[in-house]
Order: sequence, then C-alpha cells, then structure tokens
Amino acid sequence: MIPADSGEPGVLMRYADLAMYRAKEAGRNNVQFFTPTLNARAAWRLLQYEELVSALDADHLILHYQPKIELATGQVVGVAAFLRWQHPEKGLMSAQQFIHLAEESGLVLRLVEIGLRQACIQIQALERAGFETLSIAVSFSVRQVMASGFVDRFRRVIAETGLSPQRLEVEVPGAILAEEPRLLQELLGALRDIGVRLILADFGVGDCSPSALQKLPFSAVKIDQRFIRDIPYDVSATDVTAAVIALARKLRLTVVAEGVETTQQVSFLKSAGCTQCQGNLYSYPLSEEALIGFLVRQYERPLIP
Repeated sequence: MIPADSGEPGVLMRYADLAMYRAKEAGRNNVQFFTPTLNARAAWRLLQYEELVSALDADHLILHYQPKIELATGQVVGVAAFLRWQHPEKGLMSAQQFIHLAEESGLVLRLVEIGLRQACIQIQALERAGFETLSIAVSFSVRQVMASGFVDRFRRVIAETGLSPQRLEVEVPGAILAEEPRLLQELLGALRDIGVRLILADFGVGDCSPSALQKLPFSAVKIDQRFIRDIPYDVSATDVTAAVIALARKLRLTVVAEGVETTQQVSFLKSAGCTQCQGNLYSYPLSEEALIGFLVRQYERPLIP
C-alpha cells in the first residue's frame, strides 16, 4: 500500500512479490497483503538459502540407509535411502525440513545429483563388501521428478559412476499421479528404459485408480506408514491396509510396508500377503559405515522378530 509500506516503485514491487508467494503458499486463489512479517520471513529464507548452498558446496548433505526386509525369510533384500543435512548447529535434518526451500530456489536438481551419486557409490561399496544383489531405493519429490533435465541428470550420474542401473530403485510419491498423464507416462517410461525399478510411495492415500497404475511402469508400491502405525488396534486401518495389499497383488506389484515398529504389525502384514517391510523394528536409518556392519550381522542371523 502507498505510502504506508513504501513510496519507492522497486521496493513496492518486491513487497508485492512477497505477498504473491504467500498467497501461493496459502493455496492460491486468495488475496494477501504485504506485512513487515513477510519481509522478515523473506530475509530468514534468504539466510536459509545461503546456508543450503554452502552445505551443498561443502558436501554436508549425506544419505542414511534403512534396510528393507523380506517378510517370508527375514533377510535384507534392499535398502531405502534418506537424504540428510548435517547442519553444524541444528544437527541432522531430514529432507522434509529443506526440500521446499530447494524447490523454491531452483536447487532441486543439485539435490537429485547429490542423492543419486551417493547412492551409486554406496551400491559399489556394497558390492565390494560382498552384497552384490542388494538394491538401493532413492526417494524424489514430485517437483524433482518433473523438473526439466531430471532424466538427463539421472543418465549422466549413472554413466559417470559406471553403475548397473538395475541396482537402483526410484521412489516417487503418489501425488505424482495428479500430473498430466501423457507427460508422466513418457517420463516414467524413460526411467524404466534406463533400467531402474520404479516404486510408488504413499500407496492407499489420495486418488490412485487401478487403471492409472496399469498404464504406468511401476514394479512396486509402498504402503504409507499412517496405515501401518495403527495396526492391529485400529480396525479401520487394518481393513484398509489389507484391501490395499490385495489390490497391489492383483496388479502384480511388490508390496512394501514402511514404518513397521512392532511384531504384531509384522504378523498382520505376513498374513495379508505383504512382500517386504522397513521400519525401526529392524533398524533405524544408518550411516554408510553402520550399514555394512548391520548387513554382515544379519547375513549370519536373519532378522525374524
């Protein structure tokens, strides 16, 4: 507002931009007025951005790994990778705490490359340690996958590391199904042609029609942990999870349950026909060094709770 906020055209335009971004964050189709709080927030986000760029340059973003267990045997059959920021003051930060900042500031493809490159290097380390069959699943946000250049960046990292792409799994959130169908088919088809396996996460949450899944090259689905955490005490969660597993099996998809924390949950998942699971019952996410030690121990003694 003139002159309450400023009389300078350039300043007014910057303030209008801040109000516009606030309106987008609030769900679009609404009106937001500039306030001094927005200016302070913008300064704070700029500081965060500068910290993230420094972290990227200094290799402070690392992967941690959580084993995936085959329910029938108790053996580790793969590993899920989680991107972490080793912040000097805040400690280990999950990707959820900085992915939106990266998306808004154009850093998504740098995060893609860092996570993918570390996963490729870790797979090669697993091979040297004698674990030649384990795959690593790397998670990406919708904005990362849909970013221009995602597939090209993917191909380049695999070529530079010399990794067999069959050892990689790409995990994408279920929200990606809301993207334009033809573009999504082309994009996921290109990833499949590279040789990686595709996993649809958050399965059972939101709209996910069987016909849409049949047209897309997913080989596995991951059941959202919001269902798993209430098993077996919540009848609704138990029934929904059983139905989701049955649907996935009808579609001939591998079913992975995440967030498993109790033996009761394992018993139910086995009886419902779930294929694999991951969760703190078996292991918290591990550093790359701790992962090798964990795998050596489980190879001697399968993880059957």
